[in-house]
Amino acid sequence: MSEDDPFAPASPPPTSAQQQAEGDDGDAQGAEETTDSSSKKKDLSPEEREARRKRKEAKRKKKQEDKRKREIIVSKESSAYGHFQSVQPEPSKKLSTLHTTAYIAPEQSRFFDAAVDDPVKHGDGFSAYTTYRTRVKSSDPEFAPMVDIRLRYSDFHNLRTQLVEAHPTMLVPNLPPKQIFGRFNPKFVEKRALGLTKFLNLVVSHAVFGKSPHLIDMFKLNRS
Repeated sequence: MSEDDPFAPASPPPTSAQQQAEGDDGDAQGAEETTDSSSKKKDLSPEEREARRKRKEAKRKKKQEDKRKREIIVSKESSAYGHFQSVQPEPSKKLSTLHTTAYIAPEQSRFFDAAVDDPVKHGDGFSAYTTYRTRVKSSDPEFAPMVDIRLRYSDFHNLRTQLVEAHPTMLVPNLPPKQIFGRFNPKFVEKRALGLTKFLNLVVSHAVFGKSPHLIDMFKLNRS
């Protein structure tokens, strides 16, 4: 029958003996190729063998050199990162752009002592208020050695406001807080007197505030 005949019976599958024979033929062919390669190596001249050996040696050295360079790069990167971690600066602290002055005077002030006490209530109802005996002693011969007057809380408040406006870059001492209800309570009034004493001493002992014309005018400390 013709090979193109679709009704021709299929060829039987190869037997084990045939497969073994084909495998032997492949092994024989591989052996022949190996033999040919070996024979080619044997046919090389000494100069060609030396050239081949040098090429292999050059490739081996290049691989080693590339590996060494990679290791050096990794080592440097690790070292640099470790150094960066060790020298990380602390977060910078925000500093005020305004110069501030401490309450303690850097030089001898004109005044050295102040006291606020003896609170007295005046009037009744919404018009009632309290005055405090306020004394200031001065060691400066240009000023009165002792001033003793009565002042209201609002007088101290006005003085502080004037100092803040005249010296906006300086820390002006705080006054004791205000209180709407119970402002005539004896304990509150006594506590306020202590707070006013602290405020006044900080002001009169300050090198700048102690020379303020607002303070001098308030206490009429100038002999003239």
